[in-house]
Amino acid sequence: MTKFINFFYNFCKVIIKSKFLFKSPKKTNLLIFDNESYETIKNLFNNYNHEKLIVRKHYINEVYINFSIIFNTLIYYRGNIFSSYLIALIKEINPKVVFTFIDNSIKFSELAKRFKKINKKIDFVALQNGTRFELLENQLLYRKKIINTNPNAKIFIPTLLSFGKNEKVLYKKLNIHVNNIVPVGNLALENYLDYKKRNKIKIKKKNQLCLISDHGTWNQKIEETDSKFVKNYYKLFNFFLRYAYEKKMKIIICAKRYKLPPNHINFRSSYFFEKKAFIENVDKKYHKFLFKNLVYRNKKKFHSYFLMEESDVVVGTFSTLLKDNIFLRNKTFICNTTKNSIYDYPIKSFCSIKSDDYNDFKVRLSEIHKISNNKYINKLGNNIDYCIHKGEEIKNSIQKILNKKIV
Repeated sequence: MTKFINFFYNFCKVIIKSKFLFKSPKKTNLLIFDNESYETIKNLFNNYNHEKLIVRKHYINEVYINFSIIFNTLIYYRGNIFSSYLIALIKEINPKVVFTFIDNSIKFSELAKRFKKINKKIDFVALQNGTRFELLENQLLYRKKIINTNPNAKIFIPTLLSFGKNEKVLYKKLNIHVNNIVPVGNLALENYLDYKKRNKIKIKKKNQLCLISDHGTWNQKIEETDSKFVKNYYKLFNFFLRYAYEKKMKIIICAKRYKLPPNHINFRSSYFFEKKAFIENVDKKYHKFLFKNLVYRNKKKFHSYFLMEESDVVVGTFSTLLKDNIFLRNKTFICNTTKNSIYDYPIKSFCSIKSDDYNDFKVRLSEIHKISNNKYINKLGNNIDYCIHKGEEIKNSIQKILNKKIV
């Protein structure tokens, strides 16, 4: 009953605020699924006519209506009217490729799977935009019977353009349905490098340590598998602050969240709650040191990348930024203090340890800090680009793929 009430409420909200267009949507060979993060990817499509398919209800302000859309919405209805409406729109637009930057979208997977039977000629392509720890979390939560169904079973991606080689191993290990995985790299990182190049920005290194906060990155249900999970994660902060305090080193701590006003839709995921978690989990004697050097996330262009690159060593557990920093050939220390192996760095490497012991942390960080960048890179060996593919520009790789499918 609650599910129906929520659906009816959301449906009414969309209907009330939307403009009704009694015509077909514009046809195009390339359809961008989900306008979220469109600004990040739009330069990939400069050479292609394309349209956006709005799939988040709070963004929808136009509803297309004609006979075939109504007919197909009813014909393809399988319990979700919004899904069948999107199917009807895609059939009407008739693209050759449906492309998304939201590779973990269950709605994208649902439609890709449905179109396998509806129209095989339409290709569904996803570009990875984040490290997918949630796949391992889903498996663990399902195995521990904390959730009744495994969300991984809903994933269906015909073509995934991945960060690197790790995804090939990960998806196969978890038996997730992805037909074709092509490592291309991280677009956010490439955009940062392009921005730096265009603006002739040179990074000046500082003798400082940088800690990347991953507050709230994990599925909160993981905490049900280990009551000490959060405390264990924040051991990383205590180790980092203790080390820097003892060594009298300069530090910078990059918060994960934005500062948002209380009436913002995402306030529950804001810096306010991240700061609250710091207060609750970091040793009080380090509070002043922490907050003096804490930088909350902001809208400045590539702010976290610049702070990271300025630092001599970057420390963290989950963030994709850590893998990006290795790609940039900067010293990085990935330390998993959670006692949960799903958050380990995917391969055995000098850059990472799994330990909740301060002495282990201190020894490895000291070793990394003392050696030169060149020695650090040599210690990482041939697998240095295992997580983030190093090759031709992502834009060129994607254009080659799209040209085969569209032109």
